[in-house]
Amino acid sequence: MTLPTPPRLTLTPEELRALTTLYTTDGAWTVEEGRRHCDRLDVLLAAGVLMPVQTLLGMMYQLSPQGRLQVFGTKDLAHSLRRQQDRAYLRLCLQHYGWTRTTPHTTRHLTNYLGGRQLIEVMTDGGPALVGGQMTSGGYRGLAIKEIGERLRSPALHDRFQVILFTPRPSMGQTAAAPFANFLTLIPLVPAGEPDIHYGVPTRAQYVPPPPPWDTDFEWDTPHITASMAVRLRRDDSPLPRSSVAILCEPRSARIARFKADLTMDLAIADTQLRRHYGLSAEDIEGVPFVDAVLRPMHANTSLEVQTAVYLRSATLAYRNDAALMHLVGVGEMRRHLNVVYPSQWTVSTAGRHRIEEPDALWHRGAFDVAVEYDTGEYKLHHVLRKLDGFASRGLRGPVWGVPSARRAAFLQGEVGSRLMEPPLVTQWWLPETPFMV
Repeated sequence: MTLPTPPRLTLTPEELRALTTLYTTDGAWTVEEGRRHCDRLDVLLAAGVLMPVQTLLGMMYQLSPQGRLQVFGTKDLAHSLRRQQDRAYLRLCLQHYGWTRTTPHTTRHLTNYLGGRQLIEVMTDGGPALVGGQMTSGGYRGLAIKEIGERLRSPALHDRFQVILFTPRPSMGQTAAAPFANFLTLIPLVPAGEPDIHYGVPTRAQYVPPPPPWDTDFEWDTPHITASMAVRLRRDDSPLPRSSVAILCEPRSARIARFKADLTMDLAIADTQLRRHYGLSAEDIEGVPFVDAVLRPMHANTSLEVQTAVYLRSATLAYRNDAALMHLVGVGEMRRHLNVVYPSQWTVSTAGRHRIEEPDALWHRGAFDVAVEYDTGEYKLHHVLRKLDGFASRGLRGPVWGVPSARRAAFLQGEVGSRLMEPPLVTQWWLPETPFMV
C-alpha cells in the first residue's frame, strides 16, 4: 500500500529562513519554539515539511526529508538525526544558564584539545569552558565520560579550564564522572519542553492504551489469513518468511501470544513488523511499552526515513537512541527470515555498545553457535574484516550477515563472501503488508 504524498507547500521567505536556521543551527525545536518561529506550524506539519519526534524533552520538531527537499533542493547528505537532537539539547541548556559561545576576542582556543569530541567552547560564569550535552541514549554513558575525562585531564589541569557535560538523567554517569571532579562537572538538566517525568526521571517510553470500548465487541479469535492465502504466499515466493505465514494462520489470541514471546527474544519490534508478521495492530497489545521513533534503514540513503512505533520488551530500552533500536529491529527481521522460532535457539546481545568480537546475536545450532550480524551499510570494509576476525577468534561459526539493500549485499558478497555462511541476507523490516493482507 502506497501512502499518499502530502501536497507540496509554497514556503514564504520567512519560513525558508526559519527552517534553514532549524536545520543548520538549532537542530530541533520544542513545541513552544515551533509555534514562535512558524505562524503556520500546523500547515508545515500537515504538509510533511516538519516531522514530530519524541525525545526526553517531550515532543520536538525536526526538518523532514520533504522539508530538506523544499528548503535545500535535496533530501540527501543529511545530518545525523541523533546529533541534531543533541545539538538542540545543548543549545537549550546554554540558554537556561545564559551562557554563549566564545567569540574570536574571548576564545582560549580550547577546542584544539578535543580530538573530534562533540564539545564547544563556551563563556560560562567562571570563564571559558568546554561544554557538551547529550540527550539521546538517555545521556552520556560511563565509557564516554571516562574517555572525555582521560583525554582532557592533562590540558584542563595544566591550562586551568573546566569541562561541563549536560545530561537529562540525574544519576546516570555520576559514578564515572567522580574521578575527574577537579575539572569535570556533570550537570543533570531538563531545560525546556514538555518532558514525561517517571519517578523523577525523564523518559520517552509510552504504553499502548486500551482499545476504544466500541472495538472490544468485535474481536473474533480467528486467523488473519486463510489456508488458501497461505498456500498462495508460499507458492508466489512471498517475501514473508515461512514462520510468519504459519503465525498468520493462527487465531488472534495465539498471534498475540507469539508476538509477546518474540518481543522477549528480539527486545524491539517495529509496528510494520507487528502488522506484517503477526496480522495485529496496536489495539491488540494493550500495555506494551513503545517509543515513537524516526529510523533511517539504510546508512547511505538519508532520504529514507521511517516514522514508526517501536515496541519494547522493557521501558528501559526507551533510553537507547533510535539507531540502536533500529539495529535490534533489523536483527529480529533476520531471525524471522532464518525461521528461528524457539528462544533456546537465539540470544540477542543486550549490550548498548559491542566489542568488536561480539555479534548482534547468536544462533544456537546444536553443538555450535553461529554469529549473526546486521549491517545498515555504516561499516567500512576494514571494520567488517575486524568483525569477521573477532568472530573467528571466539570459535563462532558463520557468520550470517544481514543487510537492508541488494546493493550492499552484492558489495559484501564480492569482498568477503567466501567468509560468510551464506550470501548476505537482504531484509527490509519497514516494508508494508502484502496487498491482499491490508
